Amino acid sequence: MQRFKHLRIAGEGDLAKQLLEILKTKKGKTFEYNRPFTEEYAKNIFREVSDVGCFKTSRVSLYESNVWVLFDKDHLYVTNITSEINSSLSKTEYNQVLDAFLNDFVQPFLKNEFESLVINMTPGELSMKDLVSAESYQALNRWQVSYDKYYIEEDFLSYSFWIKAIVALVKNNDEIGYDDLKEWLIDDCDWSESLEDKIHEFYLRYEVGKDVLNEWKDENKR
Repeated sequence: MQRFKHLRIAGEGDLAKQLLEILKTKKGKTFEYNRPFTEEYAKNIFREVSDVGCFKTSRVSLYESNVWVLFDKDHLYVTNITSEINSSLSKTEYNQVLDAFLNDFVQPFLKNEFESLVINMTPGELSMKDLVSAESYQALNRWQVSYDKYYIEEDFLSYSFWIKAIVALVKNNDEIGYDDLKEWLIDDCDWSESLEDKIHEFYLRYEVGKDVLNEWKDENKR
């Protein structure tokens, strides 16, 4: 399951903010500071210009992208990446630009006074096993294996396995989003994209079943 990566740079006090100010003064081979966009960004989110930054790359191989950065408390975040030539970036494209921003532009400055900064980049790939407990994963996998993806009508066995999967998720306090379920089934389990409507239907059942079971749990706590 592919994911948009998230980059966070943390340090004591305003050390990450000092790094942001240094980045604004440097022109790298790949990225450079875009002052007009930064000023507009600050105005739009009601922040000081010193708290935000926009860094542009003119490389077509990086989709002529703008990387938007925000300092908040003691962290520096990449909040978004937009492209001048693509209306939207795919997960692969977004992650490619973010990797280049960190490795080619930011990383060379992470020495001397900035050595203590901590870089946190979330992975670009996750599996369902990373999102839920072992019991919930086993129940979900048992259901998806049992479901006949080439037969229009749902059989009782796969329906009962889906109910058991919902029970396991609620029992273990696991939460999954619609995108999590869809991407797991299509990317990892080889379900056809033509089954998206069916996947959405299953997810709606999960939402209803989760609410009913949680309400029952709350009732029995009283």
